[in-house]
Amino acid sequence: MSIEITSVTGFVPDDIVRILPLQRALTDPCWLREIQYGFAKHGHAFLGFLHNPTVTELPYEELLSVFERAHLLTEKDEQSAIDAMVVRQGWNSIRENADVMLGHEGLLRWDRERLREVLRERYIFTTFQGECSVFDWQEIMPHEES
Repeated sequence: MSIEITSVTGFVPDDIVRILPLQRALTDPCWLREIQYGFAKHGHAFLGFLHNPTVTELPYEELLSVFERAHLLTEKDEQSAIDAMVVRQGWNSIRENADVMLGHEGLLRWDRERLREVLRERYIFTTFQGECSVFDWQEIMPHEES
């Protein structure tokens, strides 16, 4: 089966054994099928998703649906992903509107380190194969029944 994973992902088994769900794929054809399909549909972002330890607790038949709910965006690097999340949240518009109200364009600036901290309270930033993907951790974590 490792040959099948290599042909699908382009990685040799030594490169991917650190990803526990891929280890499961070596012995479970159902996991292999889901990982092949997820990779074919979503590329490296899907493999980056598999780096999250909580993912290994999911049943294989939920991998793709949880990925699709949790995956927000993929950018070339973490800083670009943070910038895209600021836009996605509408925070950039708020800052720009405040600049206009104050009458000084570019007056207000982000504290980049604090911004990173705030985003990491809710989102998972995963860098894999030169891309940074952002996931909503609340969509990945198992939901408790009320």
